[in-house]
Amino acid sequence: MSKLKLTFIVIIMSISTLSFADADANRAKIKALYDVYDTGTVKEFTATYINMLADDFYAWNERYIGLGFGMSDDGETIERVLRSPAIDHLKAGDKVISVNGILASSDDDLPFQGLLGGEVTIVLMRNDTKMTVSMNRAIQRNTNDKANTIDWMSTWDPKNWAKRATRLRLNPIIAEGNEVYASYESSQKNDEGVDVIGWTIERYVFNEAGDLVVSANLDESLFMAAQNGYFLAKN
Repeated sequence: MSKLKLTFIVIIMSISTLSFADADANRAKIKALYDVYDTGTVKEFTATYINMLADDFYAWNERYIGLGFGMSDDGETIERVLRSPAIDHLKAGDKVISVNGILASSDDDLPFQGLLGGEVTIVLMRNDTKMTVSMNRAIQRNTNDKANTIDWMSTWDPKNWAKRATRLRLNPIIAEGNEVYASYESSQKNDEGVDVIGWTIERYVFNEAGDLVVSANLDESLFMAAQNGYFLAKN
């Protein structure tokens, strides 16, 4: 065998070995992330997650039909205005009075979400001025970049963390090169003390440096139902 051919074979074997090593390393990172979710504190989990993130990281969550804003915990204050159509009509700090005639102070669900294209009329207070704005629901891409992810995690309450789904039945994690797929069944008690269980499938993509560039929830069952006019309601 010629020296040139032997060198070529050695190079191919080295590349193959590196690919498998990357897949194993990426699989181990995701396994460690789920382990610390199961047993760690909120600070330990967020530190583990954030340390994995590449500068160009983004998270892809399930899409939805809505207006493109986030409401604060009080259920009446606009906290974040993210996407169209809300970005053209709402501002952070707006106080919602009613939505399509339903008072924000009532126990009824406010119809921000609903059929695609449906009109939503919001009566609100802005700087002591009462206003009425109307817009039509649109498909919303529920994504976060690195900065937004870190900011979101910084607001996590340790008390709520204690209520998270801490029982994860993790399937064997699948890794090929820079892609990792994980599926697990989680279980947690709701406010009535009933166990709520369900399967989740997630996809992770690492760059060549071993940093996480994509995290994606692959389930869009609720989004598909919403397009047909179906929504979950608590009875």
